[in-house]
Amino acid sequence: VEAIIRANVRTPDERWGDLSAQIASNRRASQRLFDLAEKYGPERLTDIMEAVLDYSERMMRTLLEKLPDGEGSFEDFCDGDGIIEQGEDEDATFTIRMKIAKHGDTIEVDFDGTDAIHTHMTNSRLTDPEVLEFRFPILLESFEVRRGSGGRGKHRGGDGTVRRLRFLEDMTASILSSHRKVPNFGLEGGEPGALGHNWVQREDGTVDELTGTDKAEMRPGDVFVVETPGGGGFGTPEGS
Repeated sequence: VEAIIRANVRTPDERWGDLSAQIASNRRASQRLFDLAEKYGPERLTDIMEAVLDYSERMMRTLLEKLPDGEGSFEDFCDGDGIIEQGEDEDATFTIRMKIAKHGDTIEVDFDGTDAIHTHMTNSRLTDPEVLEFRFPILLESFEVRRGSGGRGKHRGGDGTVRRLRFLEDMTASILSSHRKVPNFGLEGGEPGALGHNWVQREDGTVDELTGTDKAEMRPGDVFVVETPGGGGFGTPEGS
């Protein structure tokens, strides 16, 4: 199993280290659960677990009852899911729509109208420059705030960032990003933020434009540039 996993990932030692840590934590949790069952007995332990869940539910329903009843809905758009379907020329945008209804101590969430329901990555933490340069033959040339990319508003949207990665060896670089076609919206009269932008600046000065979900063959001296989108503004801008 280990050989199969290592043969199918780009950084086998790192991934196997992560997997080993997960296995160890599960073994420790299993032992702790066994110890509790020995101390209190399986039936009493199960009763305690159910009591905790019941208590949490009662507390949540009590808080919900204090909120006014009502319904609300919201709609947003995503650049795409990284897949170009047969017969299509580009990654198509899709809709995310959600309706929430609150009655008494219950909440109903309805995703009717959403184009596609799937799970995205949630690990968005930026890799530290020292770690990135240690693991890969890459030089982080610059990492700065993308000034002016936040949408105008009474409260301006947050600015995105600009990251320039210079490659020192031949590599294949890939990126999975969003809001390269659909901007982050503003609220209450606020304006949308600037779109994100990806491209490769070749050593000879030429530029290869990239989509939100794309890959590029990098050569020594090439620079991969990522401009993240700005956030939408809130409230009508003063003077408008």
